[in-house]
Amino acid sequence: MRRMLRPALLLALAAWAAAPAAAQAVAPPHRVLFDVKTYGEGSMKVHYHREDPASPQMTDETYNFDFAYESDYQDVRIVDGKLVDTGVRPIQTGVVTLHDASVIERQVTGDADTYACDDAEIIFRGDAEIDNDDFGSDVSTPLMWRPAEHLNIGLTCPGPSGVWHTGWELTQPGGEAQKPLGQGPLDLRWDLPYEVLWMDHFEQHVTQEPFQKGLEMCPGFADDKTIDCTLRWSGKVVMDRVRDDDVPVDAGGDGGSDVVVDLPPPSGPGTPPAPAGPSAPAAPAPPASGPRAATPVPKATGARLARDRKHITFTVSCPGAAPCSGRATAKGAKARRFTVKAGARRTITLTLAKTARRGTKTTVSVALTPKGGATTRTVLKA
Repeated sequence: MRRMLRPALLLALAAWAAAPAAAQAVAPPHRVLFDVKTYGEGSMKVHYHREDPASPQMTDETYNFDFAYESDYQDVRIVDGKLVDTGVRPIQTGVVTLHDASVIERQVTGDADTYACDDAEIIFRGDAEIDNDDFGSDVSTPLMWRPAEHLNIGLTCPGPSGVWHTGWELTQPGGEAQKPLGQGPLDLRWDLPYEVLWMDHFEQHVTQEPFQKGLEMCPGFADDKTIDCTLRWSGKVVMDRVRDDDVPVDAGGDGGSDVVVDLPPPSGPGTPPAPAGPSAPAAPAPPASGPRAATPVPKATGARLARDRKHITFTVSCPGAAPCSGRATAKGAKARRFTVKAGARRTITLTLAKTARRGTKTTVSVALTPKGGATTRTVLKA
């Protein structure tokens, strides 16, 4: 799967590839944090037909549903160009829409009974899996990502003998042993340019690879009864830079001391910056009684309740030259502390203690403090 990039970025990558080897060997940021979200949506259609020579009965099953999911990883840590930690467990939400789920049992006498499934759910079990996590200058190696260890679609179906259940594991082909990461029907593969380590925002649209569209790769495939089985999906990956961590890095030399490496933004399109020398000491703060420049006020806006009604997202902007710290609370929910780098925006997700009731508004209190400035408080409703 190849990435879809604007022509300007393609030219930048071409220039990067043609640069001298020494330029490509620029050390990556020692430690940088990203928020990473993966989105996916698709559909699956299955038709089964079964005949038992020992029974005067034939069965046809038809299933047709759409699904969508979102996996939100906050504070994903990349150290020396390698993704080494996905931070806290992801916030995973999903929805399934059932269009058709019917079972028809036909007798040789011509009589037929029809049963319909009336409930469907999407179930996440386990965290996402990731591999090829080196952000080296070789951009031809794709990153491989599985949205969850298990992502199940479950149906509840009433029948003449009582309620029965059926479903599929979307991360694996039907009727086969476990496929390794990168070879499953729902695995995402995309290229991450080396320049992403210096970007504030990166988006990548991904689609199925040809091998993922085959009949035997369909999660609902069963070779003894399958007439048709198709799985189609597309997705998107969004990365938002949270901050660089100031971590001492060995400067080398004879027993040399540690210094903090300052990594400014790229000087040109697609060109990573060369590491600067030791940071200069910060200017002393003005006396408490003396004049003080006004500090731009940070803001929290755009509260939105997620589809699962257990998570609220909102956007925090931190204008000015100082980073901001924040704290978000809601009734019965564990407080969420976060930081936003100077001059940046960040999407924050707060987990509620229980599912919000339909037709009601949930209040979120957000306290924001720029470094060296006063705290502002905002009340949001979602």
